Amino acid sequence: DAAGRVFDHERIAELLARSSAAPVFVVHGERLGRGVVGGVLLGGYEHGRETGRLALRVLRGEEPDAIPVARAAARPEFDWEGLRRWNVDPRALPEGARVINVPESFYRKYRSLVWGTVALVLGLVAIVVTLSLNIVRRRRAEAAVLEEQRFLQSVLDRLPDPVVVLDAGHGIRLRNEAARRLAGEDGAAAGPPVSLFHEPGECPSAGEPCAVRDALAADAAVAYERRQLLPGGDARTFSVSAAPLPLLEAEGRGVVASAHDVTELKRANLELLDKERRLDHLAHHDSLTGLPNRLLFHD
Repeated sequence: DAAGRVFDHERIAELLARSSAAPVFVVHGERLGRGVVGGVLLGGYEHGRETGRLALRVLRGEEPDAIPVARAAARPEFDWEGLRRWNVDPRALPEGARVINVPESFYRKYRSLVWGTVALVLGLVAIVVTLSLNIVRRRRAEAAVLEEQRFLQSVLDRLPDPVVVLDAGHGIRLRNEAARRLAGEDGAAAGPPVSLFHEPGECPSAGEPCAVRDALAADAAVAYERRQLLPGGDARTFSVSAAPLPLLEAEGRGVVASAHDVTELKRANLELLDKERRLDHLAHHDSLTGLPNRLLFHD
């Protein structure tokens, strides 16, 4: 220019593209990417390489006249920024056109990150689904266990005799309605130990029966009779049976004990014995004098 500055092809293309009120098309590939739209371009670098190859052939002794004229093919190339600036539809470009500076999509730019995130999310979803299924299965199992417990409790409550399950520490693990009534706890779900089967805290002395101690020591069923004062003040005689029972693994062993009220049976037996003695006395003594009769003498 007038100031002596030198402008190369790239700089000229930038100045023209910046100042032009219309799209700028070029024919040299070196000017692409400088703000111009593009065009059917000739590559100066490719021409230089081809010229170098021809020169080498001449230097090796080949006759220049024997070397055919090389024709470099031009191809359509365009700049995405120029197309966007002048609202040129890329679909209007010639077939096979090459477009540079096309913005990469997030997926193309971060493909590994996208697939890694997708894999992570799918893994988390799989974990959530698995945990949800396990929770559902666990709730169903818990509901089934609870239903079994209710059924067992219902069966035990139908028994007329008291039934109690005790652990080795004399704690009540299970009992039926009859056992609760016997303890004076009608309808209660929990309460103090039932002294019919054991004493609170520890078993009494070795001479006194204890369902927990005796059944666990014998590792077999045991039975004994016990006189029990009921909450209403009535004293009754019970026949108590106890047998060792495995509880949960963490809880060790326990005892299942039941009791049957034999008060009336023992009273009937006593009355029967008394009647037998009275009949025997009448059979061997005179009814008027009470003296032994001949049958007693014969015996």
